[in-house]
Amino acid sequence: DNVPDIVNTRSLQENSTNIEENATTTVEIPADCLDLLLASANENGKLKQENYFVFTDGMSNGWYTFNNMTSYSDLPTTNKYSFVTLSCQCKAFGGSENCCQGDRAKLDISNMDDPESMTEQMRIYVSDICSTTSTSIGENRLPSTSNPTTAKPTTSLAPTGAPTVTVEP
Repeated sequence: DNVPDIVNTRSLQENSTNIEENATTTVEIPADCLDLLLASANENGKLKQENYFVFTDGMSNGWYTFNNMTSYSDLPTTNKYSFVTLSCQCKAFGGSENCCQGDRAKLDISNMDDPESMTEQMRIYVSDICSTTSTSIGENRLPSTSNPTTAKPTTSLAPTGAPTVTVEP
């Protein structure tokens, strides 16, 4: 099976208690991913399965809906595996052993309304959500429509004279 590389996720779980004490640099989170995460979350700042589908589809520029996938259950196994792996980070944030099972599975981003005030642990978690989701999407992406065109503008010459009309009987 195609399973994404989750080294960052495992590292977060293993080192979550010492993460803030050992942080020396601030983790950068791509602005487009951060915006999409915030827009995809429910009113409580959580991404459940269907919210994660919206987030994943947004990161793929609509590739999944373009290919007739309309819900979490339609996603490829790789994407579902990423969601489960990421949702199990709840243990690193003090959740119970079964916090990522069944209906309890979710990505809790409720503490990231203001990216400037996020803890380093939360920044690493959000960065992991972005990178793991991007890895699981892989090549399943439509071209971005938000990038400006790189084509050179064309010029057309103005007409040199008035057009003539010939009418034949």
